[in-house]
Amino acid sequence: MLPGLTIYFLYFFFYIDTMERIRVAFVGAPKVGKSAVIHQFLSHTFLEDYDPTIEDFFQAQRNGVVLEIVDLSGSLLRPESKFRQEALAFCHVVVFMFCMNDGESLSLINSYKKEDKRNLPLVLVGNKMDNKWRVCPHELRNVEYELETTYFPVSAKLPVNIDQLFDTIIERGKSTAEPEEEIVSKCCWIL
Repeated sequence: MLPGLTIYFLYFFFYIDTMERIRVAFVGAPKVGKSAVIHQFLSHTFLEDYDPTIEDFFQAQRNGVVLEIVDLSGSLLRPESKFRQEALAFCHVVVFMFCMNDGESLSLINSYKKEDKRNLPLVLVGNKMDNKWRVCPHELRNVEYELETTYFPVSAKLPVNIDQLFDTIIERGKSTAEPEEEIVSKCCWIL
């Protein structure tokens, strides 16, 4: 190398980011705590005030997976709801959420399941386990049997089982998710 001569090399390389993406939709009756559970997972805080959701989208990384979370409105109860049908069409996992102190929210789960035309992996979640339970154990067992799963009890308020819930979502979603390729460029200066 010649003295006094500085040579700059600009080195570009490309790699393919194959981080797995799992899209999950949270479905359930109004006021069962879908947004509260998601918010507790993302920011580790509890939402005290109820603010009805229209639709919200979130993204987070956990265990080497990008989670794309769709929080669907509980007021979209009609089976013909086009927005919910479209959201379910692009998801890898569905979370059916009911409230442990509201038996009616559990009875709506079967109507949501009928909308799932792709037979996606699902997670049945009972929120507000810290409150007095008003869900009929017999009806809960019937729903578990019909959906071929067991329910996952959580509390967004305390918080209890929130991280475990999202680990379960990732585990179930890995069976249907495919890695999306994204070309990312990096550069490095060598002096």
